[in-house]
Amino acid sequence: MGDHTRNIYVVRYEDADLEFCSFYCNQLDATKGRTEFKRQFGKIGSIEKKKVDYTKRGFINLFNRYSIKHRER
Repeated sequence: MGDHTRNIYVVRYEDADLEFCSFYCNQLDATKGRTEFKRQFGKIGSIEKKKVDYTKRGFINLFNRYSIKHRER
């Protein structure tokens, strides 16, 4: 068969006051998302490339691990 994994780009930032996580299908969109985050919060997040099984379980595992979209403490 074929390859059953896909790349997902995760933009993350975490410090004592703020946690942020956003998901993108390609690196260009992830870079734009990181720039938008910097405009909004004045901080730069990291872009992480993750391989995800292209199944329902693979995506559920991804969201269980990185489910925080935005939370201010």
